[in-house]
Amino acid sequence: MKKYIKRISLLLAGILTLGMLSACKDGSASEDGASSEQVQAVSKVSNEYRVELANFEQWKPDFSLIRIMENFGKVSRNKDEKYVKSGSYSAKLQPTGGIYAYRKPQMYIPFFSEYYNFNYEDFTYADYIDLWIYNANDRDMPVNVGLVSAITSEEAITTFPAETFYLKANSWNLVTYYVDFNAMSINQSISLSQIMQIKGLYLEFESSNTVDVNDAPVYYVDDVNLYYKDEPNTLKDVSEILEFTHEEGSDVYEICDFEHVYQKYVFSTYVKNAACIPTLTIVNAENEGMDGFLATSGSSVLKIEIPAGQTKGGSWTELILSSKIMSAFYNEFVFDSAKQKPIVPAAELKNYYIAYDIYCVGEVENDYKFAHYLYDSQNNTYARTEGAPNLMIKPDQWQTWSWSLYDVASLEYTRNSILDPTDPTKYNKGVAEAYQEYKKSYDKYAADPLTAGYGDRITDAGQFRILYSEHVGEDRVVYIDNIRVYKA
Repeated sequence: MKKYIKRISLLLAGILTLGMLSACKDGSASEDGASSEQVQAVSKVSNEYRVELANFEQWKPDFSLIRIMENFGKVSRNKDEKYVKSGSYSAKLQPTGGIYAYRKPQMYIPFFSEYYNFNYEDFTYADYIDLWIYNANDRDMPVNVGLVSAITSEEAITTFPAETFYLKANSWNLVTYYVDFNAMSINQSISLSQIMQIKGLYLEFESSNTVDVNDAPVYYVDDVNLYYKDEPNTLKDVSEILEFTHEEGSDVYEICDFEHVYQKYVFSTYVKNAACIPTLTIVNAENEGMDGFLATSGSSVLKIEIPAGQTKGGSWTELILSSKIMSAFYNEFVFDSAKQKPIVPAAELKNYYIAYDIYCVGEVENDYKFAHYLYDSQNNTYARTEGAPNLMIKPDQWQTWSWSLYDVASLEYTRNSILDPTDPTKYNKGVAEAYQEYKKSYDKYAADPLTAGYGDRITDAGQFRILYSEHVGEDRVVYIDNIRVYKA
């Protein structure tokens, strides 16, 4: 069985002093079926502190504790030595994903078991987790690796943002997942109490859109380890994490150009059809194998792999830029929220534009477009602001989308002056009367937005979303770079 670890600041030194290593050395199985190798609590290996979470040499607890979510497929014991990294066994995974499922196939390894007497939920000193995965498929495959924040039922979990790794085809891959709560907090609120109650490690695979495991891709997992460090994990204010670049004298203010580690977590996605969930990774543009393809800022770009769906226009995918990013950017460059004072005068907002660059590989339909919305992050309605320009996609070239910050602010004022504040989906008045009210309000707003009665979009742009619709045929690859504000 595994041994319970109580994490305190002097734990690591205490472990070294007391020499807490394996309880047994003969490899025999205990009464509950777990071998003595699994009794190992924390060992010091190459100046690192390690917990062996699973080596799959015994059914209990390694296999018996694995939890698979709905439509995952199958987990079984493998003894073919070609697919065993160490020892005699590994875990064979056949993720299906189902048909028209709402999520990708997920499984997780829990960090707590009362029956087997171990608890690794406290991640105060956690550094990283590594595991070996054999991709027994003929193409490189993505896997999302992350932490479980809560177990809500036998078939439902909530998770922290995952990191995507690409597994080389027909080979073993060492996957190393570094614990970075500050980077994850860009897109999700995290507390110190949550850090002390991490429920497990989850793996999320590409959906194969089938219910038959014989048609599913095959992976093998072995040797899952958790490593600790001497310094505790701390949570920083978002302003200490984000890095916005603006060179003196320049008219360009960088929001995100994917050159920083935390930026792998700045986008989340929303889509109802799991078959259409995109894979997002940060890559070096020069390594993408396309002649002359370069990032528009720095060397890295966001790569979005968009799987083909079943029905053209059947569903929409939303790429959601964290509202924390936009709020922090506005506070630094547009409106000082502490002083309640504009940095960019309202009259000059017409000269400033939010923009990003996009590159779509290969031919697309003539009507293929990317749409854009801002969602109100100031309240619970998340009512979207209409009116942002669409971008009609052209193949194999960088394109730039932009939107005036003045229009951004105007649209927010318009929404709140015309729509019922208790229900932002309904008009306050009839359409004709509402239009006259809108025109009157807009004229006043145009004269002086800051004193017109409402101007939230001057102080905070809210949550920026990029949307595209489901397509059929071949999978598609799109790159995004250099999200910024510039002065025209």
